Amino acid sequence: MQQYENRLLLIEGIEEQELYSDDNLEGINANAIRGFLLSIVLKHKVPIIFTKKEEDTAKFINILARKKETESSLNVTKKSLSKKEQMQFILEGFPGIGPKTSKKLLEKFKTIKEIINAPSEDLEREIGKKAEIFRLSREEY
Repeated sequence: MQQYENRLLLIEGIEEQELYSDDNLEGINANAIRGFLLSIVLKHKVPIIFTKKEEDTAKFINILARKKETESSLNVTKKSLSKKEQMQFILEGFPGIGPKTSKKLLEKFKTIKEIINAPSEDLEREIGKKAEIFRLSREEY
């Protein structure tokens, strides 16, 4: 089970308390079973779910499958962006500039520096009133 990122142990057909009652299992000490279960949960970090019968197990698996489809991971892997994507990302930081506009500007002016330094008329011709945001880049603080 170690090879899998997400593990779960389903024990079917027995109540949790029955598993380690003194009169249920002959020859096995109840504390040995408790220790084994604790080892699985604490050392190996594998959650345990006890189900009564196959219908109960099927319900757990069904709910688990639906949850996996709808939940998104919080451990999102960081994707490195290409140079073009990085340039688009920077432009999209300006208010009102989305992916289409940033791509259009980069196709026309080729670099962010050229976009910033472009005459207002040229920017307005390409993107209309959205060009006003780039006037800020020429203002003093």
